[in-house]
Amino acid sequence: MNVSELARQLHISIQELRDVFSLIGLHIGYRAIKVDAKVAKKVIANWPEYQKIWEAHKRKLVEEEEQKKKEQKAVQHDPVALPPVITVKIFAERIGVPLTRVIGELMKNGVLASLNERIDFDTAAIVAAEFGIETFSDKSETDRAHEVTTQEKLSALLQEHDAQALAHRPPVVVVMGHVDHGKTKLLDAIRKTDVVAGESGGITQHIGAYQIERAGRRITFIDTPGHEAFTSMRSRGARIADLAILVVAADDGVMPQTEEAIRIINQAHIPLVVAVNKMDKPEANLEKTKTMLAQFDLLPEDWGGKIPVVPISALKGDGLDKLLEMVFLVADVEGDRLRANPHKPAVATVVEAHVDKGEGPVATLLVQAGTLHQGDYLNVDGVTLGRARMLRNDQGTVVVAADPSTPVQVLGFKQAATIGDIVEASAKALTKISKARVRAAESAQAFTATTSNAQEEQSRKKHIIPVVLKADVLGSLEAIIAQIEKMEHPEVGIKIIAKGLGNVTESDLQQAQAANARIIGFHVHALPEIALRAKDGGIAITYYDVIYELTKQLKKDLADLLPLIVERKLLGTAQIIALFREAEKLQVAGCRVTGGTLTADAHVTILRNGEVLGVVRIIRLQIGKQAVVEVPQGSECGIALEGKLRVQEQDVLEVFAEQTKKRTLEFTL
Repeated sequence: MNVSELARQLHISIQELRDVFSLIGLHIGYRAIKVDAKVAKKVIANWPEYQKIWEAHKRKLVEEEEQKKKEQKAVQHDPVALPPVITVKIFAERIGVPLTRVIGELMKNGVLASLNERIDFDTAAIVAAEFGIETFSDKSETDRAHEVTTQEKLSALLQEHDAQALAHRPPVVVVMGHVDHGKTKLLDAIRKTDVVAGESGGITQHIGAYQIERAGRRITFIDTPGHEAFTSMRSRGARIADLAILVVAADDGVMPQTEEAIRIINQAHIPLVVAVNKMDKPEANLEKTKTMLAQFDLLPEDWGGKIPVVPISALKGDGLDKLLEMVFLVADVEGDRLRANPHKPAVATVVEAHVDKGEGPVATLLVQAGTLHQGDYLNVDGVTLGRARMLRNDQGTVVVAADPSTPVQVLGFKQAATIGDIVEASAKALTKISKARVRAAESAQAFTATTSNAQEEQSRKKHIIPVVLKADVLGSLEAIIAQIEKMEHPEVGIKIIAKGLGNVTESDLQQAQAANARIIGFHVHALPEIALRAKDGGIAITYYDVIYELTKQLKKDLADLLPLIVERKLLGTAQIIALFREAEKLQVAGCRVTGGTLTADAHVTILRNGEVLGVVRIIRLQIGKQAVVEVPQGSECGIALEGKLRVQEQDVLEVFAEQTKKRTLEFTL
């Protein structure tokens, strides 16, 4: 039997078949084109066993190759220790990369930093990884006095030594839960307002803070988006809350975002009340939901645990009074913690920030201590970012002051604040914001970060989609960036060459045109004249209201960039038995079909002594004087081959058809 025929029957290549022969002790020689019929029969009969030997051999080869690569990498670079914060110059020296290359890589990652500016460990680690260098954080290099976290700083500011000045404040409640479990519907029912109907795709697009009053007592709610894209926004919400309501649907039970919410609540060390929603549904199962909660150490009170579990129906309004009663009860237990001094200058945390076309930078603050007054200066990290020109409560009513636990929208920032910033109010301005920062704000777009030449990266083997990303608020911008960062693939990718808040501007068009990029807008638009210039300049602008739709389209665009998969299907085999004539790119020969079917216009692989010579194309098949389209097994025919390769007698032909198929991308978003 021919070696090629045996390999075809076993669905392996000729070279792999020779390797199998070597592994089982049957050495046929690398030039042999035939094997004894008894040997072939033995191999076919015992193939399942031989195949296991071959697969084990392949795995061993792969493991040896991977180990070799690891050893080579270990020899090239030992892990480099980096402090939490380091200057660009020292960082370049540590990793042994020229300073200009480090600065260039930082720019590609959206960081504009000079040699003496400081970058954090996460940024440094990402850049080092681009150069194939592993890093690890070594906090011992940094003075512990400079490692005050935001939470520690906030705790220090809220600490009050005068116990006589303390007064009770409303509890701040964060509402968390899995997407579509009715979290926003619950808030809607509590507030008696129609928030749910105005949301796109059932997803709360921005963090909001709302205050209600029941039986003469106030509660402040922080509504964090339930979709998994907003992990960072949920984390911020939990840090400034006194207690949490965990919403779990009675028909679904604990889901992925529920687990994440439980983790965030535990990390924040705040008490929680579980609201089991959708009890009006026929498939609701309260006991099953409690069982699932118990698996996460949330043992209900009626099971002997400490977690209040309240069954509700946000749709019908059932159980809401009981839920609020339980919230007040838990707040009373936490009574000593829910006190603040309302008489000192305000300390507040930024819950949301955006740039409004008419009003400029706007921030939603949650006052945590003191009282914020209209006219107060707004300071972050010792720098005055503006003055409270106007205060609006959650109902949109203008107020002159906001006391502890009160959410208030503030106008008067010179530039958009960052979510999570701690704002300290003062009667006088501190260090004023630099002229450069004011000029950046007055150019109408804050938080615009550009990168250098995206075309440089496009010229590499990896196919890159450059984009300019614009969003209405910082929370949405961060969520979209987080989703894009998950779209990692060795062959294709998305590069954010610029990002910012507010509507599309002339500056965005210039950056997009320079980098041959598209502009993506989320909850923003472009003025007619800007849209017209974009059209004239061939710049694509797409708008979205739902993050899922945005990421779905980007995923499709990335998949379109992937090279097509070319699949080969073996149609038949033949052996050359005679040579007739040849021209410059044409050869006519006689052959015998040894397997399958020969098909006109198909491609052919030529094998000589088991070695692949190359590929040619059949342009004509002929039996006798009659041209035919197909020749079956066992027949002899004339064959005209197009190509530069020349066949010889005894050469083996493998005829195949090629099919192309689009590839798909799978990301965990």
